[in-house]
Amino acid sequence: MKKIINFLNKLKPYKRLYKIFWMILTIIILFIFQIIMLSLVYAVPHNNSGFSYWTGGLYSLLVRSRVEPSSAQGFIFAATVLGYIPIIIILPILYFITANWIIKEKLSDKFIDVPAKKYIRWSNYFHFLIIGSVFIIIPGLFSLLAGGGILPNQTWRAYTAFLSTNFWERIGGISVYLYYGIGCTFISIVIFWSIFILFEIIFKKIKIWSISLKEKRSKKQEVKTHKNNKTKVSLSETSSSSISMVDTKNFDITDEI
Repeated sequence: MKKIINFLNKLKPYKRLYKIFWMILTIIILFIFQIIMLSLVYAVPHNNSGFSYWTGGLYSLLVRSRVEPSSAQGFIFAATVLGYIPIIIILPILYFITANWIIKEKLSDKFIDVPAKKYIRWSNYFHFLIIGSVFIIIPGLFSLLAGGGILPNQTWRAYTAFLSTNFWERIGGISVYLYYGIGCTFISIVIFWSIFILFEIIFKKIKIWSISLKEKRSKKQEVKTHKNNKTKVSLSETSSSSISMVDTKNFDITDEI
């Protein structure tokens, strides 16, 4: 017990790791709770084992298990609501916390020369791209088990298999929802993000070009102004020299008289 407390105290300053640890521990406890509840179905009157509904997924646990006697239904319901559903909720949260920990703490040391803002932006971009690609390719391939396909106009054909009693067809049906719900969503975000980045680059180029154009114009104006000033100075010098010559001549004529 003392070792566990010491371990937790050492882990506590690392906030993300601390959360990851507790989430993994919670998932393990909830999984054990499910196994215990489903095992207790054998101890009461039942038609099918609790595990047969468990392998059938959430729909099977909540709907198909209604044929069971009340006592068996109670254990199956407890396993579903208190064990199965919380794990489904925790898993994506755990994934994103773990991904943030890897991006912001583990990988950031390898890109220490890259500015923090730029690193976070591009690491998130590639993170979204990887999620989208994985949930397009893998569920797309699995949807083939129920007559779907890897392309968006083909995958939807397998959606009815979501409620199939056949295990592999049901995986194909579930894959459709993962394909569109996660894969297509993240790929759409990446596409719009890429368009935004492209426009940002174009506007930056336009801004740089306009600044350089302004600088060129101002330099030309300076040169022109300088030339005009020089011309004016030379003209004034010429005129002043002419006036002095006239004055000298007048002076000479006066002396002669």
